[in-house]
Amino acid sequence: GVWKTLDGGKSWFQASNGLGNKLVSNILMTPGDTSTLIAACADGIYKSTNAGAIWFKMTTVNISYRDLKYQPNSNRVLYSASNTHFYTSHDNGNTWTQSKVSNAITSAGIHIAVCPKDTSKVFCVVWKTGAASPFGGVYKSINNGATFTLQCDTPNILGYSADGTSMDGQGAYNLAITVDPTDANVIY
Repeated sequence: GVWKTLDGGKSWFQASNGLGNKLVSNILMTPGDTSTLIAACADGIYKSTNAGAIWFKMTTVNISYRDLKYQPNSNRVLYSASNTHFYTSHDNGNTWTQSKVSNAITSAGIHIAVCPKDTSKVFCVVWKTGAASPFGGVYKSINNGATFTLQCDTPNILGYSADGTSMDGQGAYNLAITVDPTDANVIY
C-alpha cells in the first residue's frame, strides 16, 4: 500500500483507500500538481487526485507494473512498464496504450529511462525468461516508445561477474537505467 507522512517522517499513516495493501513499485507526483499521484502497482496503475486520500485503478490489464516515468518537461506524458510490455499515457495516466519492446524474447521485467535533452528517445533495459542469459537487452525508441530497436544484448550485465560472463545473478531484481541529461548516447 501507500503510506504518507505530514510531519517529515516522524509518523506515518496508510493512504491506500481504493488501492488496498498491495505492492507499490513506484509513485510519482504530477509536476506542478502536488495533489495528483500515479502509482505503479502489483495489479495495475492507480491514480489519486486528492493527495492519496482515494485511489482509482486506471488500467485494465491485471499485471505487475514495475516502472513509471514522466516524460521530462511534461505533466501529461507518462511511460510505464510491466513485466512484459511498455505503456504510454498522453493524459496524465487516465488512459494507456500498450506496446511490446521486443517480439523476439519473453521478457520478465522492463525498466525505463527517458533522455531529458531529446524526450523522443526512450530506453528500456529488459530481463528475460527461458534462456541461458537473463539479459534481454537494451532497447531504444526514437518515437516516444511507439517502437523499439535492440541496441545490445551482450554481455550479461545482469550477472555477478564484472566482465559479463556469468549466467546467474540478481541483476533483474536490482535493475536500473538512466540517461545522461545532455547526451542520449551515455546510458548507465
